[in-house]
Amino acid sequence: MLLYEVLTNAVQHAHGPLGVHASRTGTGITVEVSDRSPHLPQPRRAAQDEESGRGLLLVRAFADDWGVRPTDQGKTNWFSLKL
Repeated sequence: MLLYEVLTNAVQHAHGPLGVHASRTGTGITVEVSDRSPHLPQPRRAAQDEESGRGLLLVRAFADDWGVRPTDQGKTNWFSLKL
């Protein structure tokens, strides 16, 4: 579910090609989705009748850590889970 939410956000709002990268450490996994849009996403509260706008709040609620960082080519959204 977490990858779906971050990836869907990139597909809907980003520009250019997307990249997905996952890495595992001894204690967890980090998943990154990169795109070429410089606009950093902001979690927001969607109205009850809106069909979107809850994804990043779900990622924040279920991931052990979450963030977004600007890159030279756009941005990378990431989340991590403890194993």
